[in-house]
Amino acid sequence: MTVLAIEAGNTRIKAGLFEVDAAGHPHLLGQTVAWPHGSPLARDTLTQLARGTQISEVLVSGSRPSAVEGLTSLLKSRGLFRPPLPRLTVVSRYDQVAVPLGISFPETVGLDRLLAARAALVNRPVGEGRIIISAGTATTVDLIDREGRFAGGAILPGVDLGGQALHTQTELLPLMTAQLIDPDVEVLGRHTRAAIASGLLWGQVGAVREIASRLARDHSVPGPWLLTGGAAPWLAPGLASLVTPRPDLTLFGLALTSP
Repeated sequence: MTVLAIEAGNTRIKAGLFEVDAAGHPHLLGQTVAWPHGSPLARDTLTQLARGTQISEVLVSGSRPSAVEGLTSLLKSRGLFRPPLPRLTVVSRYDQVAVPLGISFPETVGLDRLLAARAALVNRPVGEGRIIISAGTATTVDLIDREGRFAGGAILPGVDLGGQALHTQTELLPLMTAQLIDPDVEVLGRHTRAAIASGLLWGQVGAVREIASRLARDHSVPGPWLLTGGAAPWLAPGLASLVTPRPDLTLFGLALTSP
């Protein structure tokens, strides 16, 4: 069975085609695609992705309800898929993700965090925990405990969000984004832009390393940690052997919700 998984993050929308085998395990077909919110190319991108493939189900989820609603309307429009039309499922509740929970107020937890946890549970050795670092608009560092439950974690501003805050809350500091930062930027910034780049990147790497290290120590979780999210390529060099990159972790988790 072929499913199309679409996840609407805070900054961009990401989609991928998966073949789900008889055991319910998804396998990515080709490459995932991504586009910014409000892009006029959304329809063309989805049409191109689905071309030549008979899709059985489309799964939509995300942390921006307005974007999920817009995607749902787009997916219901005529001409996007060839008949027979696929089943459309919107994953909008935590109990649709089928992740054991060890947290308070599960209805307030971002679905992207739970979907990443769902994917991280696949092939997890019994009695072994996992740490998931998702670097996006916000950066989250989450724990799957040794019983296999999503146990919570920490949330901090991502690289781009930190850059926006410095720019908008001051009069003179320029805007810096991850796209403008070399992942190997020197810690010693010899001019303002370089100093901001250093602070944003190495501050993020240091915060993530400290939080993940404490979680790993306090809950006896072995490494390496799983690293995903749009800003993951900028954090990966600084975290080096501490992490295993899993760029499509959330989409895999979404594909796993297919019945």
